[in-house]
Amino acid sequence: MNRKSWILLCALLVASLPAFAQVPSRHKVPVGTSSLQFDFAKQGPRELLAFLSDPGELTKPVSRVQVEHHYRGWIAESDIPYLLTQLDSKAPCLSVNMSVSSFLPTRVTVGDMAAYLIDSYRTRYFPMSLYSRAYTDDEKQELVRWWTVYSEAREQSACERLEVPCQ
Repeated sequence: MNRKSWILLCALLVASLPAFAQVPSRHKVPVGTSSLQFDFAKQGPRELLAFLSDPGELTKPVSRVQVEHHYRGWIAESDIPYLLTQLDSKAPCLSVNMSVSSFLPTRVTVGDMAAYLIDSYRTRYFPMSLYSRAYTDDEKQELVRWWTVYSEAREQSACERLEVPCQ
């Protein structure tokens, strides 16, 4: 290939890039072919669980929600007690995967997604991996034990900072 052809080919490639580029959605997550969207800027983990377990969405052939970005600090410490109450739920739920993932996860339960959200809190960003997954009962119990130790340590630390006796 001569130099002139090479330059022409490069120019065509550069000129065609905008046609293939996706404009990222900063906060809204499209759900398959659905018109529903989840807004991370206005809604939290409790709303996400309700959104993912919506009966209208579960009947569609798309069994997952694709997320384009990581959301740092989106899950707050105050969300964890509610998520812990959902760990035993066997209700069906859509799974979550990053848009760059080629893995097509199967459906999970609300309990599995609650565990995934708690794990995401521990890593400080959501989603914490390329795709959500099913959690075993032992893994869920480990999350409960972690929270017990974590919350007690936070309470003890707060008491020490305030110089008041902890009970």
